[in-house]
Formats: sequence, C-alpha cells, structure tokens
Amino acid sequence: MHAHRGSSRSLPITRGLLACFGLLLALFGANINQQLSAQLGDASAIVARVNDQPITNDLAENRAQRLWGAAYLALTSAQQRSIVELLIDEELLLQRAESLQLATTDPGLRKIMVAVAIEQVVNEFRRQPITEQQLLAFYRTHRSIFEAPIKIAVDAVRLDPEVDVSVVEALLAEGRTLASIVATLEHQYLAPRSPLTAGQHHRILGGAFARRVLALDEFEVSRAMVRSEGSYFFQVTDIETRAPDADNFEILRERVAGEYSRRGRRLALETKLDTLWRRAQINSQLGDLERH
Repeated sequence: MHAHRGSSRSLPITRGLLACFGLLLALFGANINQQLSAQLGDASAIVARVNDQPITNDLAENRAQRLWGAAYLALTSAQQRSIVELLIDEELLLQRAESLQLATTDPGLRKIMVAVAIEQVVNEFRRQPITEQQLLAFYRTHRSIFEAPIKIAVDAVRLDPEVDVSVVEALLAEGRTLASIVATLEHQYLAPRSPLTAGQHHRILGGAFARRVLALDEFEVSRAMVRSEGSYFFQVTDIETRAPDADNFEILRERVAGEYSRRGRRLALETKLDTLWRRAQINSQLGDLERH
C-alpha cells in the first residue's frame, strides 16, 4: 500500500520534468538546429541569390568537393568566395540560356547547359564580319605577338591527383588564368615563371614538356596531361620578342586573322559576363562580390 502511494506521488514530478524538458526543447531546439545546420551544411541553405534565383549550399558543396576535396564550410573565405563567384557566372549564363530557349529542367545537365551558353556567346562573335581595317588596327596594336620570340614565360603546373581536371578546364574555358585557378589548389610549379630561352625550357622541363610549351601562343593554355602523379597544365604568360623578319601585314594577314579570332572569342565571353554581372541583382552571405 505504501509503495503504491509513493509511486502515485512520483507521477506529477515525472510529468513536471517532462514538461520542463519539452519547454527547453521549444526554447532552444530551433537555435541548436540552426547551429548544427551551419556546422554541417544544410543542402537547402542559400549561399547567394542571382536575380532572385537561389544558389544553394548543395551546389557550393559539390563544387568544393570536386575542386578541393573538402567541405564548403571547411574552406577559407577566399576559396568560398571563388566558388560562389564561379557559380554566379554559371547561373548568369544559364539564365541567359533560358531567355534564348536553351534551358533544361534537368539539374544534372547544368554543366552541359553552361557550355552551350558559352558556345552561344562565342558563336555571336564569330558571326560578326571582320573588316580589313579591324585586322590592320589589331595588328598595329599587338604587333609584338607576331614578332620572333627570344624568351618565353610560362606557368608550368602539376596538380595533385585529387584535383578534378574537368573543373579546372571549365574555369579555363571561362577565361580564368591558370595561375588564378591553381592559387587555392594543391599544386607545384615545375619551372621559374620568369622568361626563359627555348634551351632553358628543354633543360628544366625536359624535351616532351618543352616542345608542348614552345608550341603555345601567348596566353594559350595546353590541354591537360593526366598521369598517375597528377595532372599537368602549361600557360604561356609572356613572350619577349625581336623585330619580325617580315614586318608586312599582307604576309602576316592569316596569322593576324587567327589571333584576332582567338582573342576575340575570349574577350566576347569576358565582356558578356561583365555585362550580366552589372545588370544582375546579386546578394550573398559573403558580402559584396566583384567579378575578377
């Protein structure tokens, strides 16, 4: 009888404890959940908005894993900023593609649609007629690139095997320099970045790599060479020249037209992205962003 009465008296106490625990959960549960989401990364969280279109943490997380093999929230602020700026570039191109009826509802085709949008910008440039006056003006402005080279400066880089080569190639296609891309990646420069003679490149890089470098034009980037120890990229950053053997526009016209077209494609994409950034309404938790 006594035991039964003691058990009855303990019920209100138990209920009271449960009620207090429930109140604590109600007061602090939302805050705890927000903290956990911030630490672990909520896939639906928004890292930026572009013309009211959200860029989610899921996209940033995916890109962080592919570029650095790490969680987005574990990256430095500079690395996070570079990822968000890249995703904004892609979103602006995708929104432009939608206005041109090039869009798709399949999120798995995002990279393909970005490539289609880039190609569309490039094709717009290609359709523009090139006059003799434009070529001649380009030749006079950039005469040095048609002169015979004496020394060549190159960024010769080996990236760690964990780095996703396709992401690096996508960034290069958007007009980024090799040096700016690898700055936040695990990499190693294989040679001094200052101008070197052809013979010096052969001695430092070896015959196969040197031949690849010497075949590049100024600012041109080689295709990736993927090996077990990592992937190799080369970009010519400067060419020191002497006076051309044949300083004649008519003789060099074909080379001038090719260089005008190559540089024009890259400039057309850069100009289009700069215009889209200026016209867009962009908000990010990283603060004010500028396209570099």
